[in-house]
Amino acid sequence: MEPGEVTIDDGVRLVPAPGHTPGHLIVEVSGDGRRVLLAGDLIHHPLQLRRPDVSAAMCVDPSASAATRREVLDRYADSGTHFFASHLPEGGVLRRDGAAFLLEQG
Repeated sequence: MEPGEVTIDDGVRLVPAPGHTPGHLIVEVSGDGRRVLLAGDLIHHPLQLRRPDVSAAMCVDPSASAATRREVLDRYADSGTHFFASHLPEGGVLRRDGAAFLLEQG
C-alpha cells in the first residue's frame, strides 16, 4: 500500500490522486482475482490516455494532476485492471500503447 492509501474494507481502497481538486481520490475495488479502478476525475478526455501530461482547465494544480495521472496509469496498465473514469463514455481494461495508454473492451 502506498502512503496515504486507506483500506475501507476487504478489497476496497481509497487512493489519493492529487492535482484535480483538493482531496481528490480514486477507488480501487478488488476480489476474486479481479480489480476495478473507479478513477473519478483523473481523466476528463480520451486524449489524456494518449497524452497524460495534458491537464484539464479545471485542475487546481495542473502539474500535480499530470504527474498523478501518469503514476496511476503506469501503476495499473497491463495488470488486467478494469478502468472507469467519470468523464469517459465507457471503461475498459487499461493497456499500454507505447508511451500512451488505451482502454480495451473486454
